[in-house]
Amino acid sequence: MGYPIEKINSHEGSFVPLPRTGTKSFLDVSPELKERDFQSDSGRHFMNTLPPDVSEHFKRAIMETGIESEDTLKYLKYVLSTDGAGKPVSPIAQWVNENPYNPRAFKYIYREEDALSPMDYGYTITAGAYGIYLRLQSLVDRLPGIIRGERKRLGLKPNEPYVIYNLGSAYSLDTIYAMSKDKDLNALARIVCVDPDGESLGYGQRLVEKLGVADCFEFIPKKMEDADLNQAHMILFIGMFCPVPTEKCILTMKFVKKHIKEDGIIVFSTVQEKMLMGGPILDFIMWSYGWRMYFKADDEPGWIATQAGYVHDKSMDWEDGIGYNRMTVARNSNSR
Repeated sequence: MGYPIEKINSHEGSFVPLPRTGTKSFLDVSPELKERDFQSDSGRHFMNTLPPDVSEHFKRAIMETGIESEDTLKYLKYVLSTDGAGKPVSPIAQWVNENPYNPRAFKYIYREEDALSPMDYGYTITAGAYGIYLRLQSLVDRLPGIIRGERKRLGLKPNEPYVIYNLGSAYSLDTIYAMSKDKDLNALARIVCVDPDGESLGYGQRLVEKLGVADCFEFIPKKMEDADLNQAHMILFIGMFCPVPTEKCILTMKFVKKHIKEDGIIVFSTVQEKMLMGGPILDFIMWSYGWRMYFKADDEPGWIATQAGYVHDKSMDWEDGIGYNRMTVARNSNSR
């Protein structure tokens, strides 16, 4: 994937814009919706947090000139700088610019900790961040019922664990909070959390001990393709497909088919175009750091499931509370 802004001279701090690729972005949002976002709490916060000259470049880049402009470069150089005390203007911006897949930002979006700077607080109050927080809450609420329903459907014996692979789990908060909410499930499920980021997995390991649900969890600090996995009754792909084009989502779903049992399910999340229309400012910010989102049209998640060779169990699908994130259920079944 080509990032829209790439640092080419870290010593001098110079940048060069790269060509735009992919599907819809803030550039495709109407001026009316962009202006509405600027009038939101988060839009006003960003404008007030930025120095006046930078805020002008910030708004002009979003409204007119786009990623490949001097306006974007001036904004980017500011947010990747340090303040008078030597502290980063935005720790999140620096993390993501260094590694667009760094999960540390989600600790603040999920409200596990307070933001580290005024700029970063702005991210946490955007509608997009709220949608991600609601996605987490919906998983915590839904997973216990899904696990119990699937155990019954598959006819598992009481001593036979329902195995879940949480791939790209990061902090693993969805499964951890679901298990702590329904502790009777601890004896009925085994959850394997796989992520290459050891820091986020370490947070999850400490959290399961704190909440008393450690017995049903295993943490593997590896990429999913390097982990020694067998087959699970459920695979979770939460947030993994948000920065991925539809075609690559399909290829990934095909790749993991060897790890899902017959009649098992994959639950995957996607960011929908509704999120873009409701938050073009956040999309611009993410673009400028190299964190590109591929917003899916309404029918794309189901199409991903069927094109990868699964049955789309549409009756089990759900969305976060504002419709920004879709959770789609794909069943590995021959009865198609």
